[in-house]
Amino acid sequence: MSQQAQIDALEHLVLTLIKKNGMGFVTTDLFEDAKASVMSEKNASGTSEKTEAVAYLDHLKVVWPL
Repeated sequence: MSQQAQIDALEHLVLTLIKKNGMGFVTTDLFEDAKASVMSEKNASGTSEKTEAVAYLDHLKVVWPL
């Protein structure tokens, strides 16, 4: 199984859980918290990867209206 397939599966799982549970999340806060987490992460990812990840979170916010 490719890494992209695994990522896609996890993305759908997490967003479906959020939708179904309705745990009182404020969607804007959820995505903003995720973006802050990505940018503050201390790992091997460089600035360009983090910037791409944040851009992808913005994309998901549009594609997966919660």
